[in-house]
Amino acid sequence: MLVARSFLFSFSILWRLCLVAPFLLILLAFFGIVGLFVLTIAAAVSPLLAILCVAAASFAISSSFPIIVASRLGFQARGEQSSYGYGRMFMYSLIYGLVEAFILVLIIGIAIVVGVVVTGSGFSMAQLETSLTGATELYVSGGTFVIVGFIRAGMLVPMAGAAIGRDGNNQPHTPFYDFGTRWRSLWMTNMLAMIVGPLAIVALAIVWVQYGGSAVDDFAAAYESDNLSGVDIGWELIIFFVAVYALSLWTISWQAAAGVLAYMEKRDAQHIEEVVHSDDDRAAAQNLWKDRMPPGRR
Repeated sequence: MLVARSFLFSFSILWRLCLVAPFLLILLAFFGIVGLFVLTIAAAVSPLLAILCVAAASFAISSSFPIIVASRLGFQARGEQSSYGYGRMFMYSLIYGLVEAFILVLIIGIAIVVGVVVTGSGFSMAQLETSLTGATELYVSGGTFVIVGFIRAGMLVPMAGAAIGRDGNNQPHTPFYDFGTRWRSLWMTNMLAMIVGPLAIVALAIVWVQYGGSAVDDFAAAYESDNLSGVDIGWELIIFFVAVYALSLWTISWQAAAGVLAYMEKRDAQHIEEVVHSDDDRAAAQNLWKDRMPPGRR
């Protein structure tokens, strides 16, 4: 089952991602500086173009690019090397990030229109917030989470192709090629990763608050006084933040692991099918050649 196999494979990606992540932040900072220059030009051309650039960059930095990098590490764990550098991978992540941003904005827009129609309020956000109940907001948030996860699941295999630089047909990567491959299994994996990861962080925080002792009180007091420089960094605090760091990256690693495994299964199945067709064509050609020979020479 893909969910179980990707769960086990995610730990092979996780330790690599933990080592790469600090350098990844430096790389993203460089891309951010370049992005500010591009954003300035885009804003001068069109405010709408600038908004699209910001939306694409936001989703790329927060989700698409980390998953593509984790997928690249997953292929390396399987002994396969990528054909592209990080620059081109980031450009592909902007494309996937823009699609995710567009879908999210579309869902929010539809939810607002439905809320206006159902409640009979105007398009004023103040009126809409007072008209919507807590249950309605929960349904909208839950529905948005499920739909966005559904779209993300469909893009995991294409993002794996962007990570290695080749699609399942062994051609240079084309965005969204093999979109929707193993959709159901990848959606289940994506939902579990997005739920289990944050819940594990919350559980870890609860344990730390219960058993952290004076370290928790000192950190809480420093946080309330906006003076974190005076916090005594002990081993309890270090272990807590390292664990949160690892769990956050594990959520990404699990999604990437599922995408890599689904990509490799699709590619290998297609390769076997091509070999079978090649053997069949060769046998058919031999039979045709024999049929055309004189009877005494067959």
